[in-house]
Amino acid sequence: MKKLRVRSVIELAGLVALSFGVWHEKSLIVSSWQTIKNSNAKLVIACFALAWLNYLWSGLGYKFLAPKIDLFKMCLVNLASSGPGRVIPGGAGYLSFGILFLRKQAIQTQKAVAIAVVNNLLGFLVNALVLCFIFILNPSLLNKLGIASLRLDVLLVAVAVVLLIVLIINHNERAKKSTIKAKQELYALGIQIVKHPGQFAALAVVMLATIETNSTILLLAGHAVNMPIAFDQAILVMSVGVGVGSLLPTPGGVGGVEAGLLAALLVLGFDKTAAGGTVLIYRAATYLQPFIPGLVSYIYLRKKKLL
Repeated sequence: MKKLRVRSVIELAGLVALSFGVWHEKSLIVSSWQTIKNSNAKLVIACFALAWLNYLWSGLGYKFLAPKIDLFKMCLVNLASSGPGRVIPGGAGYLSFGILFLRKQAIQTQKAVAIAVVNNLLGFLVNALVLCFIFILNPSLLNKLGIASLRLDVLLVAVAVVLLIVLIINHNERAKKSTIKAKQELYALGIQIVKHPGQFAALAVVMLATIETNSTILLLAGHAVNMPIAFDQAILVMSVGVGVGSLLPTPGGVGGVEAGLLAALLVLGFDKTAAGGTVLIYRAATYLQPFIPGLVSYIYLRKKKLL
C-alpha cells in the first residue's frame, strides 16, 4: 500500500510537470498542429502502418530467449502493454506484462525477470553500438549535440538516482533476496547466449530491426512536414527521445519522450514548428495509436488467463 502511494505521488508530480510544460509551449503545439494539417497524408499513413511492426520485433525478442512461448500471444502481450501498461511509469509496464505472461507459461519468476531484463538490456546495447557507429561515420553529429560539454550536475543527479535505488534494495531483505536470485538467472541466461552465437545474432537482428523501424517512422514523419531529416539523424533523435522518456515518471514516458525528441531536433538545427509536427506524428503513431487495441488485447488475455 505504501509503495502504491509513493508511486502515485511520483506519477502526480510528473503529470503536473507535464501539464506545465504543455501550457508553456501551447503556441508551439498549435503551430505544429497546423503544420500536420498540411502534411503529406501518404507518409503519415505509412508512419502509422510501420508502427505495428514493433510488436512483431518485441515478440521475437522474447521468443528467442524463451523458445517454448507462443509468438502470437507474446505479440498480444506487448500490445497490451501499450494499453493498460501505459499507466506504469518509466516503461515498467512493458516489463511487468512480459513477466506476468512468462510466469503463466510455467517459467519461474526470477527467470522471467531475467528474460525481460536481458531483452531490454540487449536492445540498449545494440542501440548504443549503432550510435557509436554513426558518430564514427559522422562526427559532426557529436559536435552538434555538445556531448563533450555535458554538465556535471546532470551526471551527479543520474548517479544519485541509481544510488538511491541501490540503497532501497539493500534495506529491503525481501528485495535483496529476489535481487540475488535474479542475478543468478541473469548470469545463467548470459552464459546461454554466449554459448549459442546464433541466438545472440538473431536477437541482435531483432534489435536492429526495432531501431530501424522506429527511426524510419521518425524520418517519414519529418518528410511528411517537409523537414529533410537524414536516417542517421533520425536514429540519433529517436535514441535521445526514448532515453529521456524512460527517466520521466509519467505513463509511457509521455512528455519526456516528446521533449527529448524535440530538443534533439532543435540541436540539429531543424525548424521548431516542423520539429514539433514531426514529434506529434511520431508519438501519435507509436504511442496513441495502439492504446485502444492494447486495451482490447489486455481484456482478451485476461479472459484467457494469460496475464
